[in-house]
Amino acid sequence: MKTNHLTILAIGLCLSLSAQAAGLLKALEFKLPQVIQVGNRTVTVPGSLPLIQLPNGRFTLNNDSLALGHKVGNGGDYIRSTFIRLGENVTEYLETTDAGHDVVTKNALSLDDLKATLTTERIALTDETLIDNTGSVVDAIGVPGLIILNSANWLDHFEKERNVYYLVLHEMLRSSAVNDDDFVISKDIVNFPAQFRMSTRLLPLIPMLESDSITELVTLDKIAVQGSGCSAKAPAYTELDLTKNVIDITLKSFITANNQARKMDYKTCNLAVPLKLPAGKRLTISLIDVSGEVRPQSADLKSTSTLRFEAFLAGSTSKINTKAVDLGSEARTVLFRKTDVITTGCGTSEILRLNVNNVLSSKGSITGSEINQSQVKKISVYLSLEDCK
Repeated sequence: MKTNHLTILAIGLCLSLSAQAAGLLKALEFKLPQVIQVGNRTVTVPGSLPLIQLPNGRFTLNNDSLALGHKVGNGGDYIRSTFIRLGENVTEYLETTDAGHDVVTKNALSLDDLKATLTTERIALTDETLIDNTGSVVDAIGVPGLIILNSANWLDHFEKERNVYYLVLHEMLRSSAVNDDDFVISKDIVNFPAQFRMSTRLLPLIPMLESDSITELVTLDKIAVQGSGCSAKAPAYTELDLTKNVIDITLKSFITANNQARKMDYKTCNLAVPLKLPAGKRLTISLIDVSGEVRPQSADLKSTSTLRFEAFLAGSTSKINTKAVDLGSEARTVLFRKTDVITTGCGTSEILRLNVNNVLSSKGSITGSEINQSQVKKISVYLSLEDCK
């Protein structure tokens, strides 16, 4: 049988397209989230970090993935090196103090095993969402042999110099195959001593002029937070940006989720921020931002997130602002901005109330276990101090 050049070209083209299709399918397969069982826990790991389970039961990443981990954005090398330095401070505390010795002895911990978790080979980064065994979005996942960090969340921790030493120990324990569910061990170092803490900011802090600063007017530990979207198990971080006079309230558990079995979910968070003004001064709240994310996994489950938000001084009222977002087919950030100006009295004590609720409702049907989510992540309150006129 004769084979002309056109036939050969067509066969070659088909083989090339088949190879490309196979490669594309393989790439897509790697991007699918991986659900793995670790003891009695089930965790979801991004498909961009394909795991390899070693004969000893520990996990690692293949060489290509490790190289990719070094290239993750948001300052990857800085995040891992800072995490390691915090972990070294934790082990120094456990090794050199009586309270640390008690934690080690009571839980029969191996300091050598904990120290072995603090290497770049055992710490990976991702920009993707991490989900723990309860279905909650988390900052990190620790499995035997490996710690996976969400790069944006940990960069935020470090820039805000949060007390995350117990979180670092929590992941070190899991990486060394020690059960720390519900922070049963790591909770003993929640009040981590100041002498073992370190500065983690990349940028130096240059505070405002004293005449402009609201530092003395806001007591962050007196901000009251309650509601199903800001539970005690995942408390909010409340911080004052000393360079901008902004109160940032970062919420860790304000997540609504829908699947085939549950097509409506509702969460709320109510905050009360006490403000005390000096004589002859008042505060103006010029801007309040509520920001978050929508994360659809199923295009067949048509979901809408309806966010409602109000801000007012106690004793007064305010209109309720509403924003509805159709989730669509891909993850997106959401910004809800309130620009109505709120002004306190002159030299008065006030309570600023912030109420946020989110309803996620879905229609349609799916055959898998995909979950569509909507998350409120942060509330930012912009303030300025003024002379009374």
